[in-house]
Amino acid sequence: MQPSGDSAILTIRISPASYTTVPDVPYSATRVTTGVQIRPDGDRIDEKHAVLFYRDSAGRSRAEQPVSIPGSPVEIMIMDPTLGCAYILDPGNKIAHKLIGIQVRSVPAVPGGMDALRRTFASWYAEAAATTPDRSAKTRTESLVPQTIQGFEVHGSRTTTTWPVGTLNNNEREVVTIEESWWAPALGGETISSKISRPDLTEDSSLSDIKLGDPDASLFIPPPNYRVVEESNDFQIRIPQPLTPAAMQQFSHDPAPAAIPGAPFSGVKTKTITHALPDGTREKQPERTLFLTWRDSQGRVRTEWPGEGRLIEAVEIQDPIAGFVWSFDYAAKVARRSAFAASPGQNDPAPANSQSLGTRIISGVPANGVKTTAVRARGTASAPDKPLTAVTETWTAGKEGITLLEKTSTSGGDEALAEFKYFTTMEPDPGLFRIPATYRVIDGTGSQISDATAHAPPAPANGTPRSTVPAAHPKPEESVFTFISAPGMNTPAITRAPYLVKTISATFRLLPEGTRSTQSAETTMANYGDSMGRSRVDGEQGGLWTFAPNTAAVQQQRVILPDIKDPVAGYRYILDPVHQTAHRLVITTRRVNPAQPAPTSVLRTPPPQKLANGTTNTFENLGLQTINGLLTQGLRTTTITPARSPQDHPTTTVGEMWSSVQYPAVLRSTSTGPNFETTTTAKEVSQSEPDPALFQVPRDYKIVDEEGTFSITFQLPTQ
Repeated sequence: MQPSGDSAILTIRISPASYTTVPDVPYSATRVTTGVQIRPDGDRIDEKHAVLFYRDSAGRSRAEQPVSIPGSPVEIMIMDPTLGCAYILDPGNKIAHKLIGIQVRSVPAVPGGMDALRRTFASWYAEAAATTPDRSAKTRTESLVPQTIQGFEVHGSRTTTTWPVGTLNNNEREVVTIEESWWAPALGGETISSKISRPDLTEDSSLSDIKLGDPDASLFIPPPNYRVVEESNDFQIRIPQPLTPAAMQQFSHDPAPAAIPGAPFSGVKTKTITHALPDGTREKQPERTLFLTWRDSQGRVRTEWPGEGRLIEAVEIQDPIAGFVWSFDYAAKVARRSAFAASPGQNDPAPANSQSLGTRIISGVPANGVKTTAVRARGTASAPDKPLTAVTETWTAGKEGITLLEKTSTSGGDEALAEFKYFTTMEPDPGLFRIPATYRVIDGTGSQISDATAHAPPAPANGTPRSTVPAAHPKPEESVFTFISAPGMNTPAITRAPYLVKTISATFRLLPEGTRSTQSAETTMANYGDSMGRSRVDGEQGGLWTFAPNTAAVQQQRVILPDIKDPVAGYRYILDPVHQTAHRLVITTRRVNPAQPAPTSVLRTPPPQKLANGTTNTFENLGLQTINGLLTQGLRTTTITPARSPQDHPTTTVGEMWSSVQYPAVLRSTSTGPNFETTTTAKEVSQSEPDPALFQVPRDYKIVDEEGTFSITFQLPTQ
């Protein structure tokens, strides 16, 4: 859920699934869930919410639950096994979203009457209780003596799960959870009461106001004045009502960086929370992406806020030159335009209860540190029962006006770390700040804008300079490259087949609005081989591109560290041009003499792979083709990474690689994922003898013998 202006956006994620409902057991009820969170200092936080549920004799069901913002319309979901589909109703906009890919069916009748139904549900619950999502956890399930709750005979079970160290949010100590469930066969096996207990949390859920019999039939069909829209992918619902200030503050996303000219940068802001249980056990929650952001030299800012999964939920572009702010609704292909209002950077005076921590280099730029101590009064949302003391370290880049790192520790034992990752001060692609021509631009009242500024913010001036790091750097940042030398490393040496293959690579980011943005300067790689079997690879190190879910690639400083393999001398050399050092390693070689002839048939396809984390790789042979005069073989690799949470989606990355069958070189490759695309193409190919000096250590280099793992460290040049 993300606010946008005076309204909010609810993101609905669709995963193909099959649901079953129970016919011939009609009823309606209210499910009330209460939770109590207990902190190490004894502070308690109470939560409560209710869901209305209806089911008719045909097995059709309806659930009404509030969305995250108080006072907003409820979210309504209808499942209809008679039609085999599901709907989500949007009361504010009078739309019924029909979910494509969701299958709904009713369970078959159970022969033998109610006794057989009791036995069937008992077996289902026993099987479910004995299953745990993490096989490293130890689970013990016991049946409870039947009892009567609200006039219904109920059967119960208690499941105790023991989580060893490191298996539940990186817990430092063993954690035990207890779940008790009571289900009523007369309600089709519906859970009438449940309780979950763990050291820091207790949650109770129960049905109330249970009424047997068929509810009103109109509850299970979209209202006649609703428009039905079929949805096969994730979609968004805009809640068009004004939000209270308290709701806006509670559910607003992290603010975008200020529009400061002359200080370009890009990066991904993340947050990690470590939670302390009352017994002292610490749990580190998975890292969460707060937003992705880019700013150019003109001060234009693009910010993307992700939702709970990999879907980007909100996109905003600030343009101080044009004087507008655009907020994207890419599900409806609409850009909402409002007036730009300058906001201050993060260089406000430090509060009185703070102390300076000096200056340090973070991600290549100087940052000023401040430590602040704050006491949150009793009765506030974060300290309902007793005062809470929070100590915060903040490191702010003065020129860029952004907080690069913020660490908070509370007297309750919790810690939070917010930091910028993949940070660079290079000029971003101008395409990031453009409005797609296919988008409809509207103002705050919803009226369409058709003037010349609707889609075309001013382009950056030619020759816009990159950001420069101030001369007052206390110390340039260091970069470390690590190499591993395996004893007895066997290196193939292709003799009597000289070659040169130079490739060029580029990376693009696929924007949520459907356009493509160049995210990298081109990188080059050169592969050389001579008739003696010696080889050399000149590749730009440090120019690697890292993609996390919902993140952009960020370029690092680059340097070429030539890698020479000399089977004649029996050595491998890693050249360090910064320190003029040649790191020498002993190698053994497997000679291929003469060069292998080109194959006449396609080579064998690798078998499928499944990694320990659940990731799967499947391969498809693409046959042979000639590229730049060399015969190549193609291989397509499809990688599926499983979802990290129930709200997340699996991701698929497809790569194609065309490799020379005669030389150790890739002439063409592509890799496409959910939000990126990388391409590599050969720009120069030769079968002539390279310069012999390429395979020799320069005379002014010092030779250092290495064994095992070693590192090359040097200071990054300022930009």
